[in-house]
Order: sequence, then structure tokens, then C-alpha cells
Amino acid sequence: MKIVSHFFIFVLLLNFSSCEKPYLPSKKKNKKEIVIDSEEKETASNESNDSTFIPENPSLSIEKKDTLANKPSKETCFTVSDFLTKDYLYQIWVKGYIVGSCAKNIKYITLEYPFRGKSAILIADTKNEKDIKKMIAIKLGGHSEVQKELNLIDHPNNFGRKIKVFGYQGYFLNIHGMSSWSSSYEWLNE
Repeated sequence: MKIVSHFFIFVLLLNFSSCEKPYLPSKKKNKKEIVIDSEEKETASNESNDSTFIPENPSLSIEKKDTLANKPSKETCFTVSDFLTKDYLYQIWVKGYIVGSCAKNIKYITLEYPFRGKSAILIADTKNEKDIKKMIAIKLGGHSEVQKELNLIDHPNNFGRKIKVFGYQGYFLNIHGMSSWSSSYEWLNE
């Protein structure tokens, strides 16, 4: 009987001493500008919410300033600089020039011929952009039709072409980009 009571007490102590960290609300308040409409802007003061916080990469110096609250229309196409400076809650079209490719990691970036790496293309607002902080990575996915059509190893003539892609804002290869997108893209005339 004594062993059973000791075991029961041990289980209770084990249950109450879990490793879970308590939630402590942040004392620091972040001000974010929320884009409600293209002409109306509203400033809101929000406490940071741990469930939606995406940690910024310390090597990236661009701060997110705006959040697009309304779902954009299918005709709306954002620039790379818009993509880098605003938060989007829905899939969006982003347009830019293909300025490079990358494989496995951002360390293996190639911004000129001969290209290496089929896992991502990099797009920017200008054709001859060399600053990684002004580019976004578009994941091509392994063995997909999109990878076969867009990679710069097999199609070096795609370098410098203007394209728009449709997907979710996120991070890929430790920089801003689209790793989750619908494989929808269109070539644009300059």
C-alpha cells in the first residue's frame, strides 16, 4: 500500500512539473500600419502575438511595415519591393526580372552564366540587380514541370526575362520568397 501511495504522489509531482514554458505577454508594443484599401490606411497598435510571429533573419535589414488586410484582386500585381516591405495574408501576384538561380542554400547563389542549381530562381525589380536584400527566391520544387520550364541551367535564355508568379509570401533559402505557390506564372512584356 505504501508503494502505491508513493507511486501516486510521484505521478502527481511529475504531472505538475512539466517542461512547458508559461506565456508572458510582451511589454513592448509594435505599431504596424495596416493597408485596408489602396487609398485608405489605418494605423493600429498591436501587441505582438507569439502564434503569428515569424522571426526575422538577422541578415535581412528590411522591416515589414504594412499588412494587406483585404484579398487583392486577380489583376493586382505587386513589385518585389512591395513584397519585401509589406505583409500579405493571401496569395498574390509578384512581378520581377529573373536575376539568378540558387541551389540548396543562399550561399550557392548564381547571378550570371553559367548557372548552377535548379531549386530556385531569384527575381528583382531591375534586370541587373546584384543586392540579395532586394531579391526574392521562388522555389521551383523537385522534378516538377515548373522546374523544367523555369530553371536557368536548362533555359539560360530565361535570365533577364520579366515574369509574374502567384503564391504565398514566406521565406525560402533564408531570404524572403515563395516556397508555397500554385505554379501559376506568366511571362510579361517589358
